[in-house]
Amino acid sequence: MKIKYIAILFSSVLVAIVLTGCGQASSDSNKNRPMTVTLNGEPATADPAQTTDVNSSTIVSQTMQGLYTLSPSGKVVASVAKKVVKPTDGGKRYVFNLRKTKWSNGEEVTAKDFVAGFQRAVDPKTKSQRLSNYKFIKNFEAVSTGKAPVSEFGVKALSKYRFEIQLSAPVPYFDYLLTDYYPINQSAAKKIRFNLRD
Repeated sequence: MKIKYIAILFSSVLVAIVLTGCGQASSDSNKNRPMTVTLNGEPATADPAQTTDVNSSTIVSQTMQGLYTLSPSGKVVASVAKKVVKPTDGGKRYVFNLRKTKWSNGEEVTAKDFVAGFQRAVDPKTKSQRLSNYKFIKNFEAVSTGKAPVSEFGVKALSKYRFEIQLSAPVPYFDYLLTDYYPINQSAAKKIRFNLRD
C-alpha cells in the first residue's frame, strides 16, 4: 500500500514537471504571435480624431498608446508618460516626461507627436467628431472655430520628451480624459490621406 502511494505521488510530480515544461515552451512560442480580437461589426475608422463608435475605439485603443491608460480595475495609470502627474498653476498646467517608445515604423514617439495629435484633432479641417473631448484645453474655442491658428492651442513640446498641456480652468477628472488622447506619427500622417467626414 505504501509503495503504491509513493508510485502515485512520483507519477503526479513527474506529470506536473512535464506540464510545466510544456507551459513554458508554449508561452515562449506565443511571444510574437498576432492577437485576434472579435468585433461586433466593421469599424468606421482607425483615425483617433474620428472614433465615435465602439468598434473604432476598440481598434484605436488596442493599437495606440496615449499619455495614460486604464488598468484592468479602471484606475488611471501611466502609459507613454513616465508617471501620473499632479497639475500645477491651480490645476491648469500639466507637464509630462515621456518614456522612450517607438512607432511601428521604428521612429521614436516624441512630444511633437503629441502636439501634432492634439492640434490635428481640433483643426477645423479635420472635422473631428470628438471635439468636445478637448474643450477644456486653453484656446479651444478660438482654434476649433478657425478664429486662431492651431499653434495657439494649449499644448506644447518643451523638449523632445517633455509635453505640456494648459487648461482654461481646472478639471477634476482630466486624468480620465488623458486616457483617450493620442499622438500622431507625423511622417506617416503626411503619406496617408485621412478620409474626412462631411
